[in-house]
Amino acid sequence: MSGQIEDGQDRIVDAVWSHFLFERLKPYIESGAYKNKSRHQIAFPLRVSSGLW
Repeated sequence: MSGQIEDGQDRIVDAVWSHFLFERLKPYIESGAYKNKSRHQIAFPLRVSSGLW
């Protein structure tokens, strides 16, 4: 049924959001690096070697 998750999947979702918000987005914003990029550059390049893909 739609909307149901299995045991443990909630922790996976929380870990992904935590990684994105606190390990990637927060340091990027705090560094001010976004101010130096044009509108057409990718702000968060994917790291294929991270093992997530």
